[in-house]
Amino acid sequence: MRNLRDHLREALSAIPAAEAAEYDDLSKRLDYTVELGLRVIELVSPQLAPIDGWPLFGGYPFSRARGLVASRPDDRLRQILRAARYHLESMHRREVWRSALLRYRHLPERHRAYDFAESLAWPAVQRQPSLAAHRLEVYDALLSSAPPFSTSRIIIAEPGPHLFHGRTIGAQHIDIPENLPPPVNSRLALEAQHPRKPFNQPVESLRQTAKKMANLDQPNQGQSKALTDWESRYLGMELSTLDEVSGRFAKADRLIVNGLLNLIGIPGVGKSTLRDILATHAVAELGQRVVLVVGDVAEALRVAQGFNKLREAADRKIKEGDKAYTGWDRLHAIPLIGASTRDQHTRRLHRRLRQVSPLPLLHQDAAFAYLSTACPLSALRGAEADGPLPYLEAPCQRLIPLDQTSLAGEVAADLGEEKRKSRRGCPIWSHCPRHDAARGLREATIWVATPEALTVSSVPVQQNPERIRYLELACRTADLLIVDEADQVQIRLDHLFAPTATLYKRGDDSWLDEINRHNVAELAREGRIQLSNEMVQQWTAALDTVSTAANRIYAMIVSDDELREWLGSDLFTVWSLQLELVGQWPATRLPDRIPSAAEWANPKHETRQEASAKLLAYLSQDPGVAQESRDKRREAILKVLDGFRDDPVGDNDEAELSDDAPARETLQLAELARRLITSRPGSPRVAEELKTLLAQLAGLRDPDELSGMDLNAEVRENVKEELRRERRRFEFTLLVAILHDRLNLLTTLWPRVEIALNLDPSANALYHSSPTDYAPVIPESPMGNILAFQFVPDARDVYAKTGELRFIRCTGVGRELLSVLPTLHDVDGSHGPNVVLMSGTSWAGASTRYHLSEPVKAVLHAKARVEEPGKLSIPKISMFTSFVYDAVENASPRDPMRPLQLSGTSFNRNDVLWKMLRGLADPDPADQGGRSRFTQELGKLPPSRQHLLILTGSYKDAKEAGRALQSCREWRDKICVLISDDEEASDVLRHDQDSSRDAPTLRRGDLATFGATKYTILVAPLQSVERGHNILNDQEKALFGSVYFLARPLPTPSDVSVLIHALNDLTVRRTRPGSTFDQVVQSAMSLDAAGLEWRKQARRELHWLANRELMWKRLSDADREYLTWDLLVVMWQVIGRLTRGGVGARVHFVDAAFAPQRAAGLRRDNPRSSLLVSMRDVLAPYFGDAPEWQRRPAPPHRLPATEANIYLADALYRPLYDGLKKLLLRSPEAVPLHGDERRWR
Repeated sequence: MRNLRDHLREALSAIPAAEAAEYDDLSKRLDYTVELGLRVIELVSPQLAPIDGWPLFGGYPFSRARGLVASRPDDRLRQILRAARYHLESMHRREVWRSALLRYRHLPERHRAYDFAESLAWPAVQRQPSLAAHRLEVYDALLSSAPPFSTSRIIIAEPGPHLFHGRTIGAQHIDIPENLPPPVNSRLALEAQHPRKPFNQPVESLRQTAKKMANLDQPNQGQSKALTDWESRYLGMELSTLDEVSGRFAKADRLIVNGLLNLIGIPGVGKSTLRDILATHAVAELGQRVVLVVGDVAEALRVAQGFNKLREAADRKIKEGDKAYTGWDRLHAIPLIGASTRDQHTRRLHRRLRQVSPLPLLHQDAAFAYLSTACPLSALRGAEADGPLPYLEAPCQRLIPLDQTSLAGEVAADLGEEKRKSRRGCPIWSHCPRHDAARGLREATIWVATPEALTVSSVPVQQNPERIRYLELACRTADLLIVDEADQVQIRLDHLFAPTATLYKRGDDSWLDEINRHNVAELAREGRIQLSNEMVQQWTAALDTVSTAANRIYAMIVSDDELREWLGSDLFTVWSLQLELVGQWPATRLPDRIPSAAEWANPKHETRQEASAKLLAYLSQDPGVAQESRDKRREAILKVLDGFRDDPVGDNDEAELSDDAPARETLQLAELARRLITSRPGSPRVAEELKTLLAQLAGLRDPDELSGMDLNAEVRENVKEELRRERRRFEFTLLVAILHDRLNLLTTLWPRVEIALNLDPSANALYHSSPTDYAPVIPESPMGNILAFQFVPDARDVYAKTGELRFIRCTGVGRELLSVLPTLHDVDGSHGPNVVLMSGTSWAGASTRYHLSEPVKAVLHAKARVEEPGKLSIPKISMFTSFVYDAVENASPRDPMRPLQLSGTSFNRNDVLWKMLRGLADPDPADQGGRSRFTQELGKLPPSRQHLLILTGSYKDAKEAGRALQSCREWRDKICVLISDDEEASDVLRHDQDSSRDAPTLRRGDLATFGATKYTILVAPLQSVERGHNILNDQEKALFGSVYFLARPLPTPSDVSVLIHALNDLTVRRTRPGSTFDQVVQSAMSLDAAGLEWRKQARRELHWLANRELMWKRLSDADREYLTWDLLVVMWQVIGRLTRGGVGARVHFVDAAFAPQRAAGLRRDNPRSSLLVSMRDVLAPYFGDAPEWQRRPAPPHRLPATEANIYLADALYRPLYDGLKKLLLRSPEAVPLHGDERRWR
């Protein structure tokens, strides 16, 4: 965290002391950020108008696209803009900047350094103020450096009685004894030990390092020598790098990392091996410091232990006089684990070890050294301590000294505010076992961390007074930063900058309750003088509206069971609610067939939306209208709702963001929304207005007209009840739109009112729940902040209807943090580390989740086989459709059976899952020997790889699949189900347990040990085995020979991450040099106009992304291509688990949704019907087989088939493409008939 006030105080030393005093007095009326922004505008271009400033402060390259600054890293103006963002980040919204300018203009002239017209459209004129005349020198000083880090020094507690508070344990006493060990200096250096230069090493030197590692690393008992033979593993790889001149990749003789290097390699080629060799070489041979970013804590612990094992072996070699290992004693790795999740990871480790021994005291693992949760002060607590001290309640920084008066009777609640502020630090922090890892970072040469721990966790105040996060520190001190699985890290960074916060929950500590109490108290304390500030007025009004809307929403949820069921526990957005409503209105669609009255007595299973649509169809104002006309009406209604969502109460001052005047229905919606907020709940007049407007939009007639239709009383009552429910949903959706909009305003204005309302930044869980320290170096979110809401019922009481009302907000384009790592501290004059991004799928075409915008400049291949020296080694992938068929009720013997489809099935999902698995696991009537399809498959695999991987869509499905297989006599005791590391032990069966229903389980953290179990089949959720776990046999080859995909891995409609990734991806792609962004900026009349047009386009993109339906058949060509690349990467990463060691894999697609036409015995599948066809087609252009529809000019989202891209596609996806192509060229199998002797299950 940076200290802006200290930075300003330091800059004031650039002017005479008398003027500094004048400026300090003037600052009570003058907002220095306005003049600082005007100074930035003046330095960038004297021709810019004041209103042109706000686009420069949001992190987007407007100045570059406009040709105002060069793109060189050392360009002075670029540095000025970077420095300015620390102070002006809150001014990136046009209305905030415009309001600040107008307030500044009304100051007396003698106070102002600039003058400009009220229109703000003409360049400002610099003038000589009578007070602090040389203040521009202060602003130039601010723009020449970054603000210093905030500091927070803590006083160490002295011997004697103390008190501390815990949220769950209340107040407890501790008597600190005399003669404790003295503190030890563990302060971390803030600067690199030596100048950082490009990493430039011969490939041969890396081989020599691998050879030394192989000599040191001896296998553990039962471990294969191949796993520690680093040299052989390194020799199995070949590195190619990009020639910048020719644009071609060629075999590399040197590895050069100068800034940022994006390195890719097919899954299983050995990227992790290269990662560890690079880290060892940098530390042991070059004396550098390295930071490794890995997938999870379990891997961080394992990797750190591996490096430390090498150091111990090197120490022995050095003692024996082997000079070849001089410097290798520098290998000292420490895993960086976030404090808030330490207890969780300790429990996970105990749960995994519990399967070996049930007694925790017998659990032994080297990882416990970094996961200690012990607190030495816990033993010194008073008599009120009635149990173990919870991990998060330890008094590391919360000890309050007590005097004899306090001991005589003063209790925790009576302690004055001053005493509460006089908190002390633990006197034995520097010897505490739970902080061993934090202190060890001082001497460690290798930090191993997860993305979250590195990005979010801060250096403890007992260690360094500077409030600095570990990633910031790493970029200041490390020489080499290696990010493994960089595409997955990109996804996690997007999530990190879209955190969840709680609006309301049981108790008095929810955010909205706390901020309301603080606001009322602060206004009362100052006699409401703060309301003379226009920004405070706006912020307070927004808070009032947020409170009212949230209360109304909460009241509707807790009082209406049907509404609560409609919402479910998934995330919901204004867009998702509106789409569901529109999708069932008669004005936009009619059901395929309106059921007769008799059919209501025995309804078929259908989705909630289909059921609603059928009931509301009876009220259609014009049932004869064709669907084509209804589609046009749907577009018009969505446009009306989009306009309302952008300005739900009709007070948006940024009218320039809209191309057209609001539609009449949009204005009616805004007026109705205002009435909902201002009128008493249940107002008959408002209810009538809502009823009328809903009927107008949805095309509904009065339910009293049903009396003239041939319907029985029950159907009429059902229709009326559905209409009542629809009105409640419509009202709820309008209120959510208001809450969404006002929360956006609240978060936008927060920084502008922090000082006036004495808001504590560190206590603001809403605004600071994501790492805002990075806000000045990454682009702000292009479209607002609030994205989604969620209602989570209170799990403590199954009968309670209360719960938590949460929301997700987006604070920035998180993935861009990867791109700025080498330049994170440029403004400080600190050259950053060399960064290597490694992944098997970070070149991923149009994928919105996995594709990295940084060009690939290095490729890791498997070295050519001896028998084919000119051809790189690639694994062979054999693909098959293994559909399972089911009988159809009342079908004739000549009718074809129905292929089973799990994807999209909700009501009878378990039935379909059981039928699928029994069809694969029971004896196959088509096999003469009566073997099951699983048994036949095992017979086609080599003996060392006769294991099957069954993939489901969730842990819940995996458990049910395990039960289905456990019910088969042939497979009982041969299957195992993967469960989450966090699942409680009471739900877990040990390997030696047997059950007729539940299958034995294996924790995800123990996945790599599956080969040591007795099981043949592993059932697991697809996402749980996608990354980071190699399951190998004794020959260090992939253990699984075949994989079965039981379901098509489509995202759920409520998955808000799809929207976040898509929006961030579009933002990044379109702001690269030469992209759409440059065209927008260059064609605009001014920067202000360019900023408005960019926001307008971003808003259109958001509307498009939010309104699209994630149903495969209804996706547009572009959306299908995006989604195909996302799913392709997920599936290819899993298949890559089966190709470790260069072996082949057999892949089975069981769900008929993968290829519906092929499942029906036809060859008519196309990209609109089949994911498999779509996967082949998106890859085809890079293999010279582009289908006709892809030969048209490439859209912006598709990477062109250049020589470099063709090379990369071949390097990563050749086995996948060949497998898909061969599969789809084969004729589909005949569909069994009901009368066939071969009965299909």
